[in-house]
Amino acid sequence: MKKIIYSSLLVLAITLLTSACANDSDMNSPHGSTTPPEQVVLNGVKNLPGKSIIYFTQPSDKNFLYMKAVYMTEIGERSTNASYFADSVVVEGFEKAGEYNVKLYSVSPGEAYSEPLEVKINPEEPPYITAYKEMEIKPDFAGIRIKTSNTSNETLTFYVLLENGRKPELYIPKSKRLMSPYVVWKPFLQNLVWW
Repeated sequence: MKKIIYSSLLVLAITLLTSACANDSDMNSPHGSTTPPEQVVLNGVKNLPGKSIIYFTQPSDKNFLYMKAVYMTEIGERSTNASYFADSVVVEGFEKAGEYNVKLYSVSPGEAYSEPLEVKINPEEPPYITAYKEMEIKPDFAGIRIKTSNTSNETLTFYVLLENGRKPELYIPKSKRLMSPYVVWKPFLQNLVWW
């Protein structure tokens, strides 16, 4: 009886292994319709500090898989995707306030792009500039004290550089109280005091 069970398991294992090794060369290539879907419909834009939220309605086209937003910032081209289940996309990373163009593409399962829908956005002044303008740096015992406000409730990071006569270096405190070389400002903090 044991021989029958073991031989059956061996045959099953060999069958599974040989069928799993089929030709999977096109595993990562897109599958589905290569017909471009219809464009998304723009519902509105909400401009925020350093970013904008674009609201849209997806087409009723069966070929629609996701929406892709492509835009330029000061450091180059960026893109972000919104899934089939989303009705908005956040475009962020703008270094200064101003007008920017965003192209919205509908994408099919076969990675075919629709004609772009161009949207103009006007993100407000980024939070790091506002925090920098309001920043107070004062000497403190064996260090410095940094105080500023975060009215937009965004996460901000401050790096402390020391100038040692040659070039600025990143200061890494050797304190058990502060475990990282920088302060990450969590959105729930309204005021930051570091000493």
